Amino acid sequence: MLLQLLRTHGPLTRGELGRLCALSRTTLYDVVGSLMDSGAVIAWVPEVKERKRGRPAEKLSLNPETDRS
Repeated sequence: MLLQLLRTHGPLTRGELGRLCALSRTTLYDVVGSLMDSGAVIAWVPEVKERKRGRPAEKLSLNPETDRS
């Protein structure tokens, strides 16, 4: 389900994924961790023009080297 959401919507934060899939935060983090460990999903921090408080949200996207849509 998470891979399909990333295919459909493009890069998303964990929070955005959580709202779209309605999984618990713990389950979502476990599944995302497994997908990252397998190389199916990559995480990156988008460049921000204006720095706000706190750490910028990490975006998750399909790894273009492993995605076989």
